[in-house]
Amino acid sequence: MNIEYPLVSVIIPCFNGEKFIVEAIESVINQTYKNWELIIIDDGSTDNSKEIIKQYATSENRIKYIQNIQNKGIPSTRNIGIKNSNGEYIAFLDQDDFWIKDKLALCIKEFNRYNARVGIVFSDIDIVFSDNTKIKNYKKENYAKYQELNMQDFIKKLFMGNFIKSASQVVVSKECFKKIGLFDERLHGGDDYDFWLRAAGEFNFKYLDI
Repeated sequence: MNIEYPLVSVIIPCFNGEKFIVEAIESVINQTYKNWELIIIDDGSTDNSKEIIKQYATSENRIKYIQNIQNKGIPSTRNIGIKNSNGEYIAFLDQDDFWIKDKLALCIKEFNRYNARVGIVFSDIDIVFSDNTKIKNYKKENYAKYQELNMQDFIKKLFMGNFIKSASQVVVSKECFKKIGLFDERLHGGDDYDFWLRAAGEFNFKYLDI
């Protein structure tokens, strides 16, 4: 195991994502951090997603393709990715999202800095609407107050509402899943929030301003 550059497993659930999936995949391939594997689970798509993903998996040996014959939903599909992952850290990327090129490098740097004190690193997110003209940056959520790992304040605010808007913001130590379990597959919407709440009882979160 490379302690400084551990393997990161990136998990993309995909359902009828042919319009966006290429940009998501390319944003992983173009990361400055290179020790990753990409697991893409096609959740029963009926569009051209499967062919697009297979083409990438054929040309890049770090990309793994998994197909759900029937649609299982996001919690189950993410869990399939986790179960098939080899990384010390798990990063999630939705099919219609993409990362800046330094996302993984900066997140792993934070894990290396804090070691076992941190279970989840999360970053900012910009919401880009379909017309490509409106952008909302969630830095306004005052994430910066958590840079000093004040978990008491963090947990209070988290219980008041889910301010981690997307799973695409987080990188999670695999130890979190080993200790508290996977996403609750009974929940279809709010499964990520449920996981953040459970994780906050056992692990520190670290906000990363990028």
